[in-house]
Amino acid sequence: MNKRKTGLKARIQGYMKEVTTDVFGYEKKVVDNVATYLESLSKSSGIPVSDLHIRIAQPQGKPEAHIYHQDRYYQSRHVRQATFNELANFFIAEGANVLFDMEAKINRGIYVCLAFYAEENKLPLHELDIRISKPAAGVMVAVCHRGGFVSNIPIKTLIKHFRG
Repeated sequence: MNKRKTGLKARIQGYMKEVTTDVFGYEKKVVDNVATYLESLSKSSGIPVSDLHIRIAQPQGKPEAHIYHQDRYYQSRHVRQATFNELANFFIAEGANVLFDMEAKINRGIYVCLAFYAEENKLPLHELDIRISKPAAGVMVAVCHRGGFVSNIPIKTLIKHFRG
């Protein structure tokens, strides 16, 4: 009658792939930075925040980031190009990207992230893009192929790729 008590990890192992915690609140900080950026862009452009999204792609071998306005009829209009300094500010304190070569890190992160989803879904890398938006609550990150949804990306995965 030697019964072993199974630990919590052992009991839920079959239900979850990985259990992680955001001890330092970094994920929340990134979500807050993205939300603040989209909200300020919304105020300056007069476009509702829920209609704005950032598209990050590598169409011709070089990463690009653009801001789009997608209206309620799902018509997308280009608003402007986003700079890599703006993207860097999502992941580090504003202005700190000057101290590090963040543009190179982000370029590499974009490539690695898109290459991962291209390989996983057997799709051409140059036809994929990462879309970041702020629906009613939180921040949503997704991979799309020619405008069609492929997969949601957990914010932790995006952080992992972009921070190197």
